[in-house]
Formats: sequence, structure tokens, C-alpha cells
Amino acid sequence: MKVTVGHAQYIRRTGLLNEAGSYIQNFGKTAALIGGHTSLAIVEKSIRQSLAEIEITLGISLWYGGESSQTNIDRLVEALASKNIDVVIVAGGGKAIDTVKAVAYRLNIPLVASQQSLRPVQPLHLFRYFTVMWVNLSESDGNQKHPIWC
Repeated sequence: MKVTVGHAQYIRRTGLLNEAGSYIQNFGKTAALIGGHTSLAIVEKSIRQSLAEIEITLGISLWYGGESSQTNIDRLVEALASKNIDVVIVAGGGKAIDTVKAVAYRLNIPLVASQQSLRPVQPLHLFRYFTVMWVNLSESDGNQKHPIWC
């Protein structure tokens, strides 16, 4: 039997990023923010301010790497492993979220996602782990990328 676990909590309303700290505070005192360039530019200031208001430190902010790949996951795990991060926050779309779900799983820390889209109201997810990674299966297939589910 295959079991897929979804969101532990899903919150969606206007202005939510300004309150993100109140949802994240139960996970610890040090956070990392990972995402795409555009998403980080949109949310980092609001999230940093919201976390600071309740004395949570945003210890590091990183680009996720552009693809959901083992290489990017390994790079991010290595970058965070010695940082004493209590919770990881991801900002972006599907590839960023899939990448950072795998990072959080490998580090055994909670994940909070701010999914960026064209919708006027941004959702906030408190995630369980499930991710899609893209891998090159062989040189003989022309380096085509294929999805695998983890």
C-alpha cells in the first residue's frame, strides 16, 4: 500500500506573511529561508521582520538552486548542517518546495512553505515530507530529466 501524507496545516489569507512568525515560533528559535530568487526578494523582508518580532533569528537565506535535484539537496544540507537551524522556511513554487522538503527531511527539522503564485492571497503550509526530484537516468537518453518521487 502506498500512503501519501499531506499538509499538517494549511493557512491562506491576505497579510499572512506579516504573521508568519506566530506560526513558526513553536518550531524553535533559529530559521533558515530557502527559495527562488524572485520569491526570496518578495518575502524575505516580511518574514525576517515577523520572526524578529517574536525573537526568532533568520540565520541564513539561500537560493534553492533552480532544480529539484540531488546535487542541490546535498548542497543545501551541507550549508545548513552546522548552522543549528530549528526550522526551514521555503519560498517559491513547486521545484523550490520539493527541493527544500527533501532538505528538511534529511536534516530532520520542520518545514514551513510560503508558496508563491499569481494569486493575490498567499498560502502558508506546515508540511509533512514528500518530494519530487528530477534526475538524469543515463547519458544514453540524451540527458533527459525524469521525475522520481521520494
